[in-house]
Amino acid sequence: MKTPYQVNTHDLEIEYYFKDVATLLAVSGDQEFKELHLESEPYVAHDTAKVTLTWIETYLENGKMVNVDSEGQSLYASFAELADIKGSEKPVEKYYEE
Repeated sequence: MKTPYQVNTHDLEIEYYFKDVATLLAVSGDQEFKELHLESEPYVAHDTAKVTLTWIETYLENGKMVNVDSEGQSLYASFAELADIKGSEKPVEKYYEE
């Protein structure tokens, strides 16, 4: 296959889906979730692992329009706001250390 895009080559992909950022933050702070990441060390090289963050905007749910105001404008934050993500100063393997 010929493509102009770079294709990731990896042996493992883990996906988590969260309804909103608040849930992501709550789960990330959960002790069991932290331990899950630490247990993955034999299989996942935390120092070279990459994360992809994305979001899904839902406008139709159960046959009804959602997340739009009376003018038909999206109630989601702008792309600039949603894409303003700050990385941690800590390397992955030390991120969960207290």
